[in-house]
Amino acid sequence: MSGPLRRPLIATLCYALCVLVFEAWCWQLGRERLADLALPVSGVVDVRIDLPFVPEAFNIERLQAAGRLVRIEGDHAWLKDVSLPDLRSLAREYWMGRISLWRGN
Repeated sequence: MSGPLRRPLIATLCYALCVLVFEAWCWQLGRERLADLALPVSGVVDVRIDLPFVPEAFNIERLQAAGRLVRIEGDHAWLKDVSLPDLRSLAREYWMGRISLWRGN
């Protein structure tokens, strides 16, 4: 293949490869973050999330979308009633920190 289509095709393939690698990395991060947790087969869980920074509005909105945000203290957030699919999705976020189960009180 030659001509005017070669360069855009190569750039698109490079971009697609970068996106695929990033998504695979996020998927693996999510698996690692949840590997040590004793998660139930179904239902909801209460979790504590240790973020590597103080959350901003975007992060708080994302946490609220996953479950009921109980409180935030510094770089720690507590969520109740997080469904397992939402927890897995949240764990795949690149900006997420350590996730641990919490007995909501």
